[in-house]
Amino acid sequence: MNAPHLPRYQRLIAHLAGQALDLAEPHADPAEPGSLAIALLAARRLLNPDVPGKARAPSAEPLRDSHGHTRPAYRWLAAHLARQAGATPALDTLDTPHDDAIEVRCLAAACIDAPAADLIPELEDHATAPTPLHPYVDGDELIDVWWYRELAAIHGLANLVAHAAPHKQDRLRSAVLYHLDNTQPDHTTAQPWGVAAFAFFPEAIPFADQQLHDAQANWTASGPAAALLPGLILADAAHTLARLTQRDPLPA
Repeated sequence: MNAPHLPRYQRLIAHLAGQALDLAEPHADPAEPGSLAIALLAARRLLNPDVPGKARAPSAEPLRDSHGHTRPAYRWLAAHLARQAGATPALDTLDTPHDDAIEVRCLAAACIDAPAADLIPELEDHATAPTPLHPYVDGDELIDVWWYRELAAIHGLANLVAHAAPHKQDRLRSAVLYHLDNTQPDHTTAQPWGVAAFAFFPEAIPFADQQLHDAQANWTASGPAAALLPGLILADAAHTLARLTQRDPLPA
């Protein structure tokens, strides 16, 4: 199946990632303990391998964004960026998250050498109809939190499909199509989690377009420091989409 949009979206996402990192870098100190800025150099090197320096993998401590928030997903995003930029050995400091939330396990699965089935048993249901990666149970969590976890998990699953488990591509498409029909991108707090997956499948491109618009609008309105996390997500997505373009999407 010919998919001429894929190289164009990869370039667009890479361009926006570079723009975001340019804005954020003067306001981010990679040497500051616990800062998500530790991933800046890795992200830069994924966008341009000629950037000098050695990427650093995160330690086991939580990482915080420019707003001071810490989320487990951040550490695994930084770990994936570092691994793809060549900092694999330092990932030994990260524990295998067997009991954590779905997004943590999906993001971790692309970072460590553990069978995906062990970390993400939810993927073994082989769903092909539009289906979320984990069910929403009313009263267990806020719907916005559930959306966030789903889209961050899709981000991790896209990484896994691109790098280690292409046979999970049908499950990725199932989750993408579910959120295409059921989720508003602006509910993801302008963090473009999973944008590589939405750009990869042609029918989900409008979702990816909205994610990119919302991310850019948010860092424009909130100030350059707010561009750090979206920039890292986009750099990771651009690298993943480059890998995904090596094979065709499943037919609709």
